[in-house]
Amino acid sequence: LFLSVSATDHDNQCLSSGTKAMLRSIDKQIDQMERKRAKYSSTVKECERLQKSFERKKYFYMKNIELGNISSETCVLTETTVRSVVKAFAWRFIASGVTLAAS
Repeated sequence: LFLSVSATDHDNQCLSSGTKAMLRSIDKQIDQMERKRAKYSSTVKECERLQKSFERKKYFYMKNIELGNISSETCVLTETTVRSVVKAFAWRFIASGVTLAAS
């Protein structure tokens, strides 16, 4: 994707100091972009690996549900005590707000 071109010694003799500085700046930016590309490339690969893992897990569950292999005990959802208390207070708060708005 990236083509790194460096000037030869002969070319460097013909360039002004401002041009040389500009070329060094551009080379530095190219190096920074290459490091970023490598960093994000590894992140993308990790995300793709996780996505495939989730897709396999989904396929497994969907296949077993179709075949009836997942028992009702496996599908039972439980609620923690803290969550239950929070929901109870939230519903009471909502109900009182509706009552107040309706009156």
